[in-house]
Parts: sequence; structure tokens; C-alpha cells
Amino acid sequence: MSCSSGAEEVFQWFQDIVAVSTLLTWMSISIAYIRFHAALKAQGIDRSTLVFRSPFQPYTAYFSLGFFSIIVLFSGFYAFDPFDGHGFVTAYVGIPIYLALYAFWRIYKGTKFVKAHEADIQSGKAALDAADAHWPPRVARNWIERVWFWIA
Repeated sequence: MSCSSGAEEVFQWFQDIVAVSTLLTWMSISIAYIRFHAALKAQGIDRSTLVFRSPFQPYTAYFSLGFFSIIVLFSGFYAFDPFDGHGFVTAYVGIPIYLALYAFWRIYKGTKFVKAHEADIQSGKAALDAADAHWPPRVARNWIERVWFWIA
């Protein structure tokens, strides 16, 4: 697949960077859901009124956030014994890049954290509810679909 050991090393760098950035993305999604759940709770909106909901939330969001954090922190553990500077940089360079891009965007746009009781989770809801009203209810035809409908 590769022509030289240099190409293989660069490919490994890209793999490490992409893996860490993917995990950081999923961590961001978990944080967004945790904040959304806090806004629902603060504004007294029951989750059962939502069209899409998954079982065991918000606990699965907390679990995934912790799990992905552990993976990100230990993904470059191989670079410590013996210490390998190139391995360390490729394993962890995604973290400062992610934080720098986040900080840049916050500063550039001048955004502030939104408190849970002030979050706007109602804008556009009526239009979405009207669009969802034309869908027929899902009826499971067998036990596999019952399990799938419960999961998804």
C-alpha cells in the first residue's frame, strides 16, 4: 500500500489525527445533548413530548462523554514508554487544535454560554411538529422491529 516507510508514517499520523478529532466530535455531541437536556428540565418540558428520544438519556450521554474522554487521553499512551516525541505529537495534536478552533470561534463571534433556563428550544418547533404530523405511526410487524423501534 505504501511506497516507503515515510508514507506509512504519514498515514499513521493522519489516522491518529482523524481518530482523535472524531472522538472530540462525539464528545461535543454528548455535551450538546447534556446541555439540551438541562434546558428541557429547566424549562419544564417533558422528554416524552419530543418526537425523537432515546432510552437511558441523559445517562448514556454522560457515559459516552466519559468513555470518549478516557479514549482520547489514553490514545497516545504508547508514546510514553519509551517517550516518542513524534508519536506524542501525532496522538495529541488534535486536542490543542480543537481547543484553539473552539476558542477562536467563541472570540470571533463573541458568543456567550447560554443558561439552561434562557435557551431557545421553542423557535421553529411548531413548524417541525406540523411537518411530523403527516407521518403514520410506526407499527412493528415482528419482535425484531419492536426491538429496533425501541432502540431507534
